Amino acid sequence: QHWPSPCVPVVPNPFVGTANPVRSAPVVEMTEHHHHHDNISAATSTDLTDDRQSGSVTHETFSANVTPVEEPLQHHSMNQDDIDGIVAEARAKLAKLKGGVGLAIADFTTFDVPNMVKVVRVKPHGPASKSGLRTNDRILTLNGEEVDMKRTFLMLASDSDPGDVLDLTVLRGNDTLVIHLTVGCQVTREQYELLTRVSEGVVHYLDLSRVKEIIIRECVHAW
Repeated sequence: QHWPSPCVPVVPNPFVGTANPVRSAPVVEMTEHHHHHDNISAATSTDLTDDRQSGSVTHETFSANVTPVEEPLQHHSMNQDDIDGIVAEARAKLAKLKGGVGLAIADFTTFDVPNMVKVVRVKPHGPASKSGLRTNDRILTLNGEEVDMKRTFLMLASDSDPGDVLDLTVLRGNDTLVIHLTVGCQVTREQYELLTRVSEGVVHYLDLSRVKEIIIRECVHAW
């Protein structure tokens, strides 16, 4: 080695003539990373660098506004007895329900027509009223079957479930009309769907109170 001065030694450059010189590239990359993404914390950048060195990169997705989703009762502090109880209550209330159309009919006889079924009352806001039926309409057919007596109409309609559509042919004055009547129920459509779901064992956290609030009345809701 060359010593030009007895007091100041000249240290040889370790990178000159070395086959594998040490590079400071990671420092440069970190600097460029912060230059382009100065809103990313140093801890996040360090974690990403470590993941790249290990051969894997982790991607995380964040959402600022997330709508909460109702979870089944099993995910909350509810025991199995509560779940079984609300399922049994929903099934009991479903068993009490029956389809309804919200009208009153009667048998009439005239000189021209010996047997006919006439609408004598339509419940306001009920299924029949919603379908367009009116008082004094004469019912000719129900789902293609001739209706000549009240008993025939009741027998054909009794097979209908809430939500079914009845096709009626009626005579109003001199006009023949086709009316589609959706069968209603003593509860609303939303309440019926809730009871059906819970009775099948699909129970959400708020169903415990919702099912108990449903009261079966004689009134028929239009669907």
